[in-house]
Amino acid sequence: MRTQEMRRTIAEKVQEERRTHKAAKGIRIWSRQNQLDMSEADITRCVRFAKEYIEHVPAIPEAAEAAARQVGLIKEVTGFWEVAERYWFEPNDVFPTRSGYSVCHTGVKDRGGPRHSAPRTGSRRNS
Repeated sequence: MRTQEMRRTIAEKVQEERRTHKAAKGIRIWSRQNQLDMSEADITRCVRFAKEYIEHVPAIPEAAEAAARQVGLIKEVTGFWEVAERYWFEPNDVFPTRSGYSVCHTGVKDRGGPRHSAPRTGSRRNS
């Protein structure tokens, strides 16, 4: 995987967030819409947590790829890495939220228009 490129992209987005405070603004709007009483300190902690979490993303495929190589399964996981890489680098991986914002790995975007719920996926298992 192109983990060094992932790291550069993350670093660029972290710098952008430092300049624009988009994430903090999005959290502030979301908390008001949901009638949550979040202090600025709470919002700062949320942004910091998200930043630190996202900065660890490249380590996951690196560790998984190393493990696959170690046990001789690298050919078997190549397709997975290609899909994961496409997800990371393609700009159209947007998920709608009830708040009217679209959430993707590149930030929170105001979609405008009517508010939509995120589609449910997966299946229910009957036990």
